[in-house]
Formats: sequence, C-alpha cells, structure tokens
Amino acid sequence: MKNLGTKLSSAWTGIAAIVGLMAFTAPSFADGWASIAIDKKGSYGFAVGYGTASEARKNSVKSCGNSSCRSVILKNTTCVALVDASRADGAYWYWVAFGPDEGGTSSQVETWCSENSEAADAGCELRISKCQ
Repeated sequence: MKNLGTKLSSAWTGIAAIVGLMAFTAPSFADGWASIAIDKKGSYGFAVGYGTASEARKNSVKSCGNSSCRSVILKNTTCVALVDASRADGAYWYWVAFGPDEGGTSSQVETWCSENSEAADAGCELRISKCQ
C-alpha cells in the first residue's frame, strides 16, 4: 500500500536556519521504502510503502510541492514521523524518525524536540506521523 503525503506549508521566512536531524536507527521493518522531503522553510512531504528507494525519494519531493524540496532521509521501514519548530527570526529545527509503529516514531521526534530548549520554546509541532 502506497501512502503519498500531501503538501504542508507555512509562510516562514528568514535567512537563518538552525536545523537538527534525528534519524531513529533501527532494523528494517517492512518491504517498502519511505522518504521525507523538506525545504527547510516549512514545506515538507513524505512517501511510504514504495518498492524502491528512488520511487520513495521522487514521490516525497513531489508531495513537498516546490523546487527547493530535497529528500532528507530515506529508509526501508513501516512508519515515518516529522516534528518541527520555528521562530520569527527565521530559526528552524526539524527531527525525523522511522520505525515499526506510529506511536514509537512520533514519540521519538517529540522527545528529541522537547529536549532542545530553543526548539521547545519556539513550539514544536508534529507534522507527519504515518505508516504504510
């Protein structure tokens, strides 16, 4: 079953971008590839359950919706999660997790974000939490 994310975006602006990336490393849990794409300004997309890494990457970038989007992580897995935070001065953080279940991946990114005081103060939001 393929799951193609939809474009989610905000009007975040600013030159400075502070970026954090956490990939929950675990054994492969599925027969499908997953990818998350971002533009580091608030747009992102995802693809879960694709037969090849190339298909997952291409479809995550497509679902992100603009030419600045790039696949930031790619893994053969069942579930993906993304949390991000931004400030008015343009600072931006994001964390990505992959794993065998939606609750576990969501918990990983939310915990990591809450442990970063600047991002937590900026208001971390769970943007993607999907399984194939």
